[in-house]
Formats: sequence, C-alpha cells, structure tokens
Amino acid sequence: MNNSEVETELEVRRRPVTPDVLASSAQGVRSMYAYWEAKRSGRLMPSRNDIDPVEIARHLPSICIVEVLPEPPHLRYRLVGTRQVQIRGHDPTGQAVAGHHIGRDIGGMERVVIGNYEAVIETRAPVYADREIAGPDLPVTSFTPRSLKIKASLFLPFSGDQRNVDVILAYSDLVDCT
Repeated sequence: MNNSEVETELEVRRRPVTPDVLASSAQGVRSMYAYWEAKRSGRLMPSRNDIDPVEIARHLPSICIVEVLPEPPHLRYRLVGTRQVQIRGHDPTGQAVAGHHIGRDIGGMERVVIGNYEAVIETRAPVYADREIAGPDLPVTSFTPRSLKIKASLFLPFSGDQRNVDVILAYSDLVDCT
C-alpha cells in the first residue's frame, strides 16, 4: 500500500463528532467531549484558560495539548500525558507534532495525523478519528512496561479570541496490546 492509499484509507476514518459517533465511542472519549462541551458555555470554543487539570485528572495520562503557531512548526506539543509518552517511547513536549506523533514510522501516517489537526483548525470543531495505531516496538523496561495502541482519538479546539484555534486538546483511547 503506497502513502496515498494509506492516507485515503485513514482519512475516511476522520469525522465530525455527532451523537452517533459519541454513542459508539469509548467512555473516555464521551467524557472528554462532555467536558469540552460544558466549558464552551454557549461559545463556539472554550479558551485554553478554561481547562482545569483537576477536573480531568483521570484523563491526563492520555492527553496531549498541542499549541497552534502562526510560523513553522505550526503544531507543537505543550503537554504530553504519561501514557502518550509511553506509547511513543519518548517525551515530545516542546517538539513539533511532525516527526513526534504516534505511528511516525508508518508510511503516510504523518500526513494523516497533521490532517486531523488541520481539520480541527479549519472547521473550529471537534474531530474524531477511530483508526487503531500501535506504538513502536520497544524493549520492555520500567519506562515502557507494556505495549499500547490507540483505538481512537478526539481532537478538541480551544480559542482565546473565538475566531482562531490556538490550542488543540487531543485525547486518545489507549489500550494495552498485551
């Protein structure tokens, strides 16, 4: 399968968040969407300042907060949860999303991952992606006690000015492969 075929196959799995999507998604995805929705308070998007880590403490290991920048690298990890670090085998905090995303070793995957973020930025609305992606094969250590994979991801937009997405909270439904 070439890169174009991989991207086409995966893009089909990117979709807006609807009641049907939520009904068939994992509890963590539903919970994070409900949290985002409550923080909107009638606005198009909540602000980054609306995120209270205490309120989502049980989800923090599976979250990435990505900063949207006007200049390259355009997307940069600002916070990466412990299970997100575990599945990558390294902590990409402060690094560009390009080259540090899960599945970076899979041909065509970078375009798909960046496309998920771009869809959120363009639509200013949540995006759900239900493609399974396994982390790299890593030796089992105290840092990587077991293999993980993503079952699905939810990308949630945040904005300080209600016009431009400046932060995206990505929550991944991570499961053990072992």
